[in-house]
Amino acid sequence: MRTLIAGNRELCLGTTQAQKDQLTALGINALASAERAQLLSTTSVYSADGQRETDTYGPLHQVTLAARPDRRCDHPRQAGSQVMARQHTVKEYDTGRPTDGTASVKNQVTKQTVGAQLRSWPDLLADTRVTATAYDWAKGLPTSTTQDPGGLGITTTGYEDQGRVIKASQPASSRTDAGTTVTSYYTGDRTGTCGGHPEWADAVRRTGPAAAITGGGSNPGFGFHADGGRWLRDLMWRSRPAFHLDHLLKEAPRAHEEALACASHLLRKPDGRPPL
Repeated sequence: MRTLIAGNRELCLGTTQAQKDQLTALGINALASAERAQLLSTTSVYSADGQRETDTYGPLHQVTLAARPDRRCDHPRQAGSQVMARQHTVKEYDTGRPTDGTASVKNQVTKQTVGAQLRSWPDLLADTRVTATAYDWAKGLPTSTTQDPGGLGITTTGYEDQGRVIKASQPASSRTDAGTTVTSYYTGDRTGTCGGHPEWADAVRRTGPAAAITGGGSNPGFGFHADGGRWLRDLMWRSRPAFHLDHLLKEAPRAHEEALACASHLLRKPDGRPPL
């Protein structure tokens, strides 16, 4: 499947001097317009049964290489070289999927490699970035996402048994420090620290660091909603003479659904005092 946006369609025709100059810079000015269209299109390649998108090629453009395209010392292109290339995405599916009938899903992307396909060396993929996704095949849900699995092996995202993100890490994080954020969700039953709220079930309740910031001094507590709304009740109690919803929105920008619900509840109190 191929898509050619309007701007690149005009560029293929090369009717203006600016377009001709751009085609010359791309090194495709001598090609026929149909060949230019192929190189300036976004192209997706599918498996024979049409179930899997195996490769995607972006439009040809100029890139600056971050590293040598391969490890051969005699390769003419070095890091920092400007070359014409297309973004090439390669997808691999169902790695590690059991074949004993226990898997509930198939055709899942388990490895994705994104790099620059150099026009002069189409067999090479430069500046590659690899992302691997692990699955619980029985449940049909992802369990983790890892960047550079063959090198640094940075697990950047963790999922729980419903497929929701519960942990996201920065590259240098140990996954237990402030470089990792942890997300919790409301539940409709009484389970967990966020239980007993069927009206908000499955909504994000809190996101914050997995640990205190090292050397951060009196940094904020866990997340934007660390105290379950107590900070909001304190704010409302201190400002009760002139308190109204506009004041809340102005003075408490961290408020979200629970905070607003708490405010609405308190505004209905006859004496205006917060609950103990």
